Amino acid sequence: MGHSMTILPAVFGPALHSFPKKRQPISMEYVDDEGRQVNIFGDLYQASIDRASTEQASQKLRILIPGLSSSHRSPYLAKHIQQALLSGNDVLSLAMRGVLGKGRDLHHAGFTEDLHYIFNNSEFAQYEEITLMGFSMGGLVVLNFARECTDKRLKAVATLCAPLQLSKVQKHLDKPAQAIYRKLLFRSLKTAYQQVWNNALASPYPLKSDLGKVLASKTFAEWDQNVVISRFPFTSIQEYHQQVSISHQDLESLSCPSYLLFNQADPMVRIKDIGVTAGPMNEHCIIHFAAKGGHLGFNPRVDLGFKSKLGVSTQLNSWFEQVI
Repeated sequence: MGHSMTILPAVFGPALHSFPKKRQPISMEYVDDEGRQVNIFGDLYQASIDRASTEQASQKLRILIPGLSSSHRSPYLAKHIQQALLSGNDVLSLAMRGVLGKGRDLHHAGFTEDLHYIFNNSEFAQYEEITLMGFSMGGLVVLNFARECTDKRLKAVATLCAPLQLSKVQKHLDKPAQAIYRKLLFRSLKTAYQQVWNNALASPYPLKSDLGKVLASKTFAEWDQNVVISRFPFTSIQEYHQQVSISHQDLESLSCPSYLLFNQADPMVRIKDIGVTAGPMNEHCIIHFAAKGGHLGFNPRVDLGFKSKLGVSTQLNSWFEQVI
């Protein structure tokens, strides 16, 4: 069940999920603290497209961060965008740095700099309530941001299938039985990385990796060593995993409501590898294990206990509306 609910939604997703037709492609550019020219790409969806004045503009924004090799237009995001719009939120769906093969730099599992830039950008100053959703590795990014953020506009965060304990998940995914998932993920990751590496080569800040070793990577341990450690100031894979992983204590210390959703049969991020148990952790944090699902593939009739239509997007949207 876990494998089928992981693979089938990914294969048939484009046919099953449709995005709202009206969207505004976003391309932002800024210079980071290291002097690099950085590009951010995504789509902005507006809750009311026929606005006569700024007074009618939504003051609520939901930001979506997709998974490792996903883009801001990956099919599994569509229903979450639609539900957020129905509840009056504008939606910003972001591609993590480098995943599109554009720009000159990349991200890692705890990379929050681009989210901080968006929160501090005057173009988004109109929003008084901001909520975050992170999918798979995007969930780690969201949780790392939440434990850093002091902006009172951040009202709530939700994650789906986040690999909280990155070291355990990496070791599991590097097992021979997980070769199919590595092959599928590396196919897009390596294509995008080669494009970014070439872009950076023509800039004042070329990536320091050995491109041949990166493209020859067959495990996530090799990928982390060749890609992440060569770019970011981590001394080892162990230090990288330790710094970006989210512990029970980290979740208890979050100052905004958080909902962490996992699937019991997820073949990639196993329940026993995440380090938390189901149920309310405190007044802010809820952990839920759903049945009959895979990695980012949920039972279409999943019930999280909220009074709304069944399904992961409607149920999570109900949670957001309840806690804000």
